[in-house]
Amino acid sequence: MYTHFTSPIRRYADLLVHRLLTISLKEQEKTRELIEGIDYASYAELCSEKSYNARKASKDCQRLFHCLLLKEEGPRVYECLVFDVEAMSISVYIQEINIHYNLKLKDDDRVESTLPFEEELKVACIFKKPIELKNGLLTYAQRKKPADQRTDETNLTDLEDGKAKNCCFAVYDKVKLRVEATTEFPLDIKCTLMLSEEDDAAFESARHQEPSLLPSADAKKVEQEIQDSEV
Repeated sequence: MYTHFTSPIRRYADLLVHRLLTISLKEQEKTRELIEGIDYASYAELCSEKSYNARKASKDCQRLFHCLLLKEEGPRVYECLVFDVEAMSISVYIQEINIHYNLKLKDDDRVESTLPFEEELKVACIFKKPIELKNGLLTYAQRKKPADQRTDETNLTDLEDGKAKNCCFAVYDKVKLRVEATTEFPLDIKCTLMLSEEDDAAFESARHQEPSLLPSADAKKVEQEIQDSEV
């Protein structure tokens, strides 16, 4: 249980601590005898549970707001900052809409596998078919210095007919993501890497389509989900 003991904020968890101190100062030698009959462990678990539920509700509300916004205005492209890389995913921060998003690379239909480089804080995604990269994206070999290339033991092939067979991401990279809402319930945010000219063309085509608000039937489902979450 976390408390703001010296803070002017007075939550229930803080009040429990204050009560224990009051008992201790007032009763002194009798303190242990008095507090042993009080089940403060259950109070602490309840406070932690309520705090977790409040944080989850806040995140869910933020996600629902962004989903409804994207449903109304259509997909958007944002430049994002990569702040963490893992074996099969990258974590990005989308500043314009204040979202942290964990992008699982293998969820992309174009990606066959991933290859992490933990010491370099990099991860490479291997494509099923070569792609002509754009938006400043580089392959693993292109990111390495000439001296490092001579000692490279990964055997990771780079190009085929001028197209990239992999793409490498590192911490502090800037990447472009297509951000949109899913069409099925529960609503969620879907992010897709903008890797090629084909991605740009598909985005422009989607942007020129007339954006539509949620149908009334879908709106009722959203309302019902909100009501169910409050039970």
